[in-house]
Amino acid sequence: MDSPQSSAPVAATPPPVSGLAAPSEVKGKVVDDIIAGWAAELEARAKSFAKHAAALAEWDRAILSNRKTLLQLETEVSKVVQAQEALERRLAMLDSHQRGIHEALSGMEHEAARLAREESALQDDATSLGDGSSALSKIVRILNNNLQSLALIDARTDEVHERLKEIKAAPKA
Repeated sequence: MDSPQSSAPVAATPPPVSGLAAPSEVKGKVVDDIIAGWAAELEARAKSFAKHAAALAEWDRAILSNRKTLLQLETEVSKVVQAQEALERRLAMLDSHQRGIHEALSGMEHEAARLAREESALQDDATSLGDGSSALSKIVRILNNNLQSLALIDARTDEVHERLKEIKAAPKA
């Protein structure tokens, strides 16, 4: 039988390790004090982290809001560019029409002036011949009517010119 003396005693604590020393921050402190210090440091760091996380969340919200605003502005700018291009096309078309009208009116004015000179010469010739000839009287009357018609055309041409100037000078909306 085994005697109680023959069994080896069980060690309750491990033998001290000679190469390891306690860090200076915990040396001479009670475990509760060490844990309390670590808990306080953890709480401070957690508050700092929460503060920084809240700031980052706010920045993120601002970035998202600004992104939305920028996208809206981009859409509006695109619409403005398209409207401007359409307006430029219309203005080019109006300018082309205006040049065509101007050329036509200039031609009409020159023709009216030429006809007025011819009529004036014919009228002078008719006046020098006198009123003796009935055929000549009819020609003079016809030419007078033509002169009045040409004067009316000339007046209308001037009115069209003035109206085109007004349209060109009107503010573009």
